[in-house]
Amino acid sequence: MKAFLASRKGLFVYKLAGSSWKLEKHHFDGVRTSYVSYNPAKKQVWLGMAHGHWGPKVHMSKDKGKTFQELPTPKVPTDDKAKSITDIWAFAFDKTGRVYVGTSPAEIFHSDDNGQTWIHNQALHTMEGREKWFAGASDGHCVHSILVHPENPDHIVIGISVGGVLESTNRGKSWAYRNDGMKAYFMPEPNDPIVQDPHLVARAPSDPQILWQQNHCGIFKSEDGGKSWNDLSKAKGLKTPFGWGVVIDDKDANIAYTVPAQSDETRVPYQKKLIVQKTVNGGKSWSVLTNGLPQKNCFDIVYRHAFSGAGKRLLFGTTTGHVFFSHNEGKKWGQIKDYLPPIYGVKLVDL
Repeated sequence: MKAFLASRKGLFVYKLAGSSWKLEKHHFDGVRTSYVSYNPAKKQVWLGMAHGHWGPKVHMSKDKGKTFQELPTPKVPTDDKAKSITDIWAFAFDKTGRVYVGTSPAEIFHSDDNGQTWIHNQALHTMEGREKWFAGASDGHCVHSILVHPENPDHIVIGISVGGVLESTNRGKSWAYRNDGMKAYFMPEPNDPIVQDPHLVARAPSDPQILWQQNHCGIFKSEDGGKSWNDLSKAKGLKTPFGWGVVIDDKDANIAYTVPAQSDETRVPYQKKLIVQKTVNGGKSWSVLTNGLPQKNCFDIVYRHAFSGAGKRLLFGTTTGHVFFSHNEGKKWGQIKDYLPPIYGVKLVDL
């Protein structure tokens, strides 16, 4: 098994050795790597980067992260520099071989030739209500989640911060807002479907109809593919509903994990303790996992893409460069002791 860590100073590739992780390779010294993903059908590692001078870049590896090749960067077909792509936020892959990329500003592109050329999604670019979208990240609004149905490539769900959850049933030719049940308490009209702020939207591997999201205003779950959402923020045992990432168990859609922050106003760990929250009953109740995690004077925050799971294993990286892992569904945590930069994205892959 390997762990790919996208960081402020390049990509780190770790390999599982017994019960510990050993650094196998480090790529792109000093370059911000924003997002890392894996295409299991083609066994390719995809990497989004944001050079301080050269702007966003896309790289892909065909040899399990040993080497990477640069691919063309998707571009909005306009001369307006204000609409230029500033960062890569998401990749997704469908059963036909199509590759999707989500960016900041909030745009989607797809490629049918493995990233050699990119086609801009005009339907999202001209989406009704787009003028209300606003910055949910440091560099503006972004498409951070792309969920293609594993059996039906026509069905796509995306998450935009700040813009909400959108659905396409015709492979991106048109989109509809899917924010029923969510509330944006930070807005004058909390029920406005166009200003909702999902921090991350994830699909249950075992049941494509079940979606989870960490939202600016809570934890939400959908059992109908995103058409409606249930607020789980007041569930028994939940210490705080505020956070970014969410991991769903591979085999049981009712098991999910979050690594929370204190609140929107106070973005430090809950009571300055690093905790993982876990539910085994679909969000009706939660337990707190702390064995092996720092429980005082802790200021580690986990970004939306920096938490990953594979089987019983979990791994997350933090804003202070700490990496924690569990081999037993969070019962006990260990730490990679290397001195790493801030972690932006993590992907566990059984290689």
